[in-house]
Amino acid sequence: MILGLRPGALRMSDGGLRARVDLIEDLGDTAVLDLDCAGTMIRMRVSDGNIPGEGDTIAITARPRDIHLFDPTTRMRL
Repeated sequence: MILGLRPGALRMSDGGLRARVDLIEDLGDTAVLDLDCAGTMIRMRVSDGNIPGEGDTIAITARPRDIHLFDPTTRMRL
């Protein structure tokens, strides 16, 4: 299966997957973070002014309803 998450669905948390902030794209009232999560690059959107720094390690999580699963062969949503 392929797991899909929209950048706005990810949240920083006290527990969860550990990810290193590789790049911060400041968009004014929001920022998009490029994260390295165990060798997989993912993007996260933050807008609360609590923006970590490049090189920081953060913990991330998502609500189950925000997780999308796809078939790796057909790319169809399951």
